[in-house]
Amino acid sequence: MINPRQKGYRGEHALVRLLTGRNIECYRVPLSGSASGFKGDLIFYLNDKRMVGEVKVRHNAFKRIYDLIENYDIISGNLRITTLDRFLNNEQIQTTKLPEQKQLSVWIKNKDVLFFRTDRKHWLVAIPLKD
Repeated sequence: MINPRQKGYRGEHALVRLLTGRNIECYRVPLSGSASGFKGDLIFYLNDKRMVGEVKVRHNAFKRIYDLIENYDIISGNLRITTLDRFLNNEQIQTTKLPEQKQLSVWIKNKDVLFFRTDRKHWLVAIPLKD
């Protein structure tokens, strides 16, 4: 069984490699966001804007989201959920609604972006909706 801390580090490191491979400046926050004065797991720059990201990887979760995400962006509570590619390319497609995913809302609190995925699936992104 894998240590959850190691799994989190691997997810963060994989996402940093993926983003930097797309020429996006990105780095891990020391101590993965648990250090005083630092929030989140990643700092990255998109369209000249500094953003703080939280990263979550789960063994077997988000089935309903994965079932819908290929054809729709998802509105869930105050979040828009999309794929990593659509997020990076600033693409918006037709949306569908799901009930609020409370755990996602908890994870993204005080962050700009939540990157999350299930093992062996592609990255998803949750972004707070603008008021």
